[in-house]
Amino acid sequence: MYNYQIIWLSLLCGTLASCIAPYEPKGVTPTSGMLVVEGNIIEPYGTTIRLSRTKALNATDSYEHINSALITISCDDGTRYYTAELKKEGDGIVPGTYTVNEKIVFTRGTTYTLNIKIGDQQYQSNPVTPLHAPEIEDVNYITRNDGRQVDIRVSTSDPAGEIMYYRWACEEDWEYTAPEYATHRWNPELKVIEQLSKEGVNTYYCWDKGHSVAFALGRTDKLASATLKNNTVLQLQGGTTRFLYLYSVLVKQYAITKEAYDYFSNLQKNIEDAGSVFAPQPTELSGNIHNMANPEEVVIGFVTASTETSRRLYIPAEEVPGMNVYYYCEEEMTGLSSQAIDLYATHWRILNRIDRDKYIWLLARCVECTELGGTKDKPDWWPNDHQ
Repeated sequence: MYNYQIIWLSLLCGTLASCIAPYEPKGVTPTSGMLVVEGNIIEPYGTTIRLSRTKALNATDSYEHINSALITISCDDGTRYYTAELKKEGDGIVPGTYTVNEKIVFTRGTTYTLNIKIGDQQYQSNPVTPLHAPEIEDVNYITRNDGRQVDIRVSTSDPAGEIMYYRWACEEDWEYTAPEYATHRWNPELKVIEQLSKEGVNTYYCWDKGHSVAFALGRTDKLASATLKNNTVLQLQGGTTRFLYLYSVLVKQYAITKEAYDYFSNLQKNIEDAGSVFAPQPTELSGNIHNMANPEEVVIGFVTASTETSRRLYIPAEEVPGMNVYYYCEEEMTGLSSQAIDLYATHWRILNRIDRDKYIWLLARCVECTELGGTKDKPDWWPNDHQ
């Protein structure tokens, strides 16, 4: 039995904004149009602020991103001023996501305030005092449910006894393979059949990222010591590509205040009770962000400030065989190179060559790893040399 309290905020529903709209409680002010602020001030890098507004129950999307805000972070001593910019990705932006790209250095005794300007409306957080997160002492995992579930666990402590409330976030990356290794492929642009190699160009190895962020809370104020041992911060179920080859999770740890802990605990209780943050009264979820001209406006979100400590864990697929997923690829056909254009157009792909002009073909999902949701974009820090 666990001797600690842990709260799940968005393991299943991704970002906070995607959890908050599909419920309009009766007898209270409609929840559409509420400003949602997700973000934490982090030293030195990593500060990300997400802005959105909730939509009504019958809306196509549960929330809408805000891409035209001016976001700054100010210090109470007036010596520092940071600006958050829309996060760029490729040739575009990440909707509703703002990042501080310059280095933030916390000064002892200084408080920090998040300022948000949307049109002619000015929002501001309460001044927050930065906390220093202890180091993560260990990240490990255990399997449950006959090997069909993996729990990621963290151990940490604060010998000084100053930090009693924690928040964790997890970033997932994994390498997986196609069900079968193709030795050749049809190149539709050059209209030729090319040879592939596991050591070079191939359609076998791919990489993917977590589509949701695990957000967990922990506390030590009710324990005999300021130590958390083997706290579960992420639970993973089988049946995905995560454990087809090599899985990695980066656990990030932050220190938070009791007020922040209570806020997120209340948020979780609302989600569990009614599938929404708006139960039974949305005003109960007002955090530390306010409309400067209209203090009565309910804003969802609680800004904190903390240093970040982190630790990475790798799990090879062979260590958790119960988490693997099997893709059936028995259906195949034999085709000539002269049939390649037609077969490719109907979603067949070459597996291998039988003789000079004859090939075995399988469905695309069996030999092209990108068909399973990932890409060929390997992280720069990945620990092997696969291509």
